[in-house]
Amino acid sequence: MELRDNIFKSFTDIWDSIYDSAPAILAALIVFAIFYLIGFFLRRLFKRRVMLRVTSSIVASFAGEGLFWLFSILGFLAASRILGFTGLAGSILAGAGISAIIFGFAFKDILENFLAGILLAFQKPFKVGDIIQIDKFKGPVRALEL
Repeated sequence: MELRDNIFKSFTDIWDSIYDSAPAILAALIVFAIFYLIGFFLRRLFKRRVMLRVTSSIVASFAGEGLFWLFSILGFLAASRILGFTGLAGSILAGAGISAIIFGFAFKDILENFLAGILLAFQKPFKVGDIIQIDKFKGPVRALEL
């Protein structure tokens, strides 16, 4: 009988804790959704605006995605702050910085190719359909991606 009462009390305590936290959880979800939607619409708007000025869709896509992820991360940090996880938000940022350094060394070649793609997108030395030769390899440019 005592075990059943302890289990029931544990579940009741958990439910009370969730019920008491419901307004903060709802506010955090709303704040995150607002930031997410702002990022989503800014991404679309920014892509359209950049495409009017720059002919490269790669640059527009990269800039739009960066803006979207910036707002998504800011929304996550704001939501975690509302929930009272201020220490968690700082730890996540510190961990992200350390992880970026580790992944930077681990994926050095991939990052070099990515940066080369960004430079090619801005400088536009050739376009789709051009025939290029690199060392002994020759062929048409089929697509330009990051």
